[in-house]
Amino acid sequence: MNLKLVRCRGESLTQLLARLASGLPTGTTVSFNPQTVPASGSGSSTMTMTVGVSTPSGTYHITVTGNGGGIQQSVPVALTVTAQTTLSWTASSSPGIAGYNAYRSTVSGGLYTALNSSLISTTSYTDQTVQSGNTYYYATTAVNSQGLERAYSNEAVATVP
Repeated sequence: MNLKLVRCRGESLTQLLARLASGLPTGTTVSFNPQTVPASGSGSSTMTMTVGVSTPSGTYHITVTGNGGGIQQSVPVALTVTAQTTLSWTASSSPGIAGYNAYRSTVSGGLYTALNSSLISTTSYTDQTVQSGNTYYYATTAVNSQGLERAYSNEAVATVP
């Protein structure tokens, strides 16, 4: 996104440009760094949007407006919010662990489906295929260097807003 304002005749180069964002979904905040830039158009600012955990999935149309020195320019921005759940677990203390598998079910203790196609080398996994409004049950397994998979971990539950 690039907002550019041209300095009007007689304006000081120190005239500052103020920025606004409208149309943000509930639970979302926006910040600009720096907050102001010279109205000459030679400066830039980075916009950061932080989406709250209760913000529903969907695409939101936001308008970012720059104004200063009697000039105003707006730029439309589309913010797409998708649901995800991040799992983390304690590393296995068993020797020779090559990685982990993560599993998900829609019923407690139910038939789990593998989420990863190759071993997870860390102790966290982000499930980006969840849907808002659903509850999921997760378990992980440790896999040793011979490919032997240990028993399921304790079950964790996540409800996606």
